[in-house]
Amino acid sequence: MSSGAAPMQLEAERDRLERLTRKGIGMPAAGILYAGWTVVWVLLQVRQWWLPYLFGPTPPHRDFGWYWEGGYAQTLHILPARGVRPVPDAEQFVLQLLSLAAAFFTVRAAIDAWMDGTAARRRGGSLDH
Repeated sequence: MSSGAAPMQLEAERDRLERLTRKGIGMPAAGILYAGWTVVWVLLQVRQWWLPYLFGPTPPHRDFGWYWEGGYAQTLHILPARGVRPVPDAEQFVLQLLSLAAAFFTVRAAIDAWMDGTAARRRGGSLDH
């Protein structure tokens, strides 16, 4: 095998991936997968922090020992305390705001990619405009 064969194979693979990307193959599905992951992440944050803060003990949170033992009670809080309920600290609050923004924009981008891909398939063409 000559030393020029490996660069030619890499070039052919790069061209193939470029064609697939241009056609939008797999991109909407990847966007939907990532959008779903970000939404699940936000929902887990809501379950861990906001349900106990707003409603007190819930079936998954009958005991708030994790909050006290983890040292969260001694951290900086933006929101007022509500009895012995866990209060999202400043770090969690910022993380949750950023996670919510990421979920919103990722879902929006996934919907746009899906709609562009659907329109391109109807035209029988690629995603090139």
